Amino acid sequence: MLGFCFGNTELDIEIAVTFYELSQEARELFSAYIDNDSLTVVRIFSDPVAGKSGTYHGNRRQNPDFAGVRHAEGARDAQENI
Repeated sequence: MLGFCFGNTELDIEIAVTFYELSQEARELFSAYIDNDSLTVVRIFSDPVAGKSGTYHGNRRQNPDFAGVRHAEGARDAQENI
């Protein structure tokens, strides 16, 4: 947080929280993001002047063999249209 305190907002601040012993309801709701019986959520704070108050992120297990497909040009647009 020192960067934000001194007016340097070029670097993001990331805060990760890991949850254990999830209820059955939470396990069902977040099943795609649970790894080794835990759920980790990351909030990323970016430049507040640009109107970014923070975004939440979770991790999913992915097959590394498909990394090229996921990162191909236009992959994000194609995914959103599915």
